[in-house]
Amino acid sequence: LRALPPRLGALLPELADLDLSHNVFHTASAATFGGVTLSSLSVLRLRANRVEAWELDSSMVPMLRTLDLSHNQLVEPSAALCSLRSLSALRLTQNQLRSVLSPSTARAKRMWVPSGLHQLEALRELSIAQNQLRELPPPFVATLAPNLSDLDVRCNPLSADAQRSLAQLARHGGAEAPPG
Repeated sequence: LRALPPRLGALLPELADLDLSHNVFHTASAATFGGVTLSSLSVLRLRANRVEAWELDSSMVPMLRTLDLSHNQLVEPSAALCSLRSLSALRLTQNQLRSVLSPSTARAKRMWVPSGLHQLEALRELSIAQNQLRELPPPFVATLAPNLSDLDVRCNPLSADAQRSLAQLARHGGAEAPPG
């Protein structure tokens, strides 16, 4: 599959769990999902596709709690992905992530807190293992990580500073420090 049939959401208004793993989706956008709001969807699995861009914001998937985008081609979290404030579990393992910040504000280096995964305040489980992450910026470490019950950052080329931040979190009851 490259896109869902038009009006699938209208045909299945109570759809709560959707597994679209192992297809050839390149984007997750309104067009991909037939332009219909999936108002009851709470679990979406898009593992092992070719997703390069997440463009669905919270208005399209207002009840989404679990999102699995593992084994795709994401480089940075989009502003739309960072708008999914109801997410409690996000799996981004084995993508090509270079940052946990949204590119629109991370590149601008604004003085206020940039947009990023740390804005997902309901998040309790985050897997960002096997990516290209070197840094975990202060907003991420200070805001999001302490609230997580499960943070997986294995197999990333983390800097010494990022490893120290994670070790400090582990000492204070936050995430587990990755093996050195």
